[in-house]
Amino acid sequence: MKLKKEDYDFLAEHVPEIEKYAENKTTDSRFVHFELSDENFRNIQSDINFSIVAHGMDRQDTVNEIGKKLYIIYDLLPYLDEEDLEYFKE
Repeated sequence: MKLKKEDYDFLAEHVPEIEKYAENKTTDSRFVHFELSDENFRNIQSDINFSIVAHGMDRQDTVNEIGKKLYIIYDLLPYLDEEDLEYFKE
């Protein structure tokens, strides 16, 4: 898997557990490459959901900018191994 550096850093800031789940992490000029076991994939999904509720919502009914960005990353997670993903071409 890989995420753009700025997205990985955002995730690490708001869901610091990614640092313990991401295995074999390397960085190049644009991306952070890492592996997630099946269990850690489920764990990070759960932790992202928790962070959305805890930090990504205003008054428990409106998703704020943090929540929106976390949702985008959450939705990308299953596809981060697909090299033809438009996300990697931006």
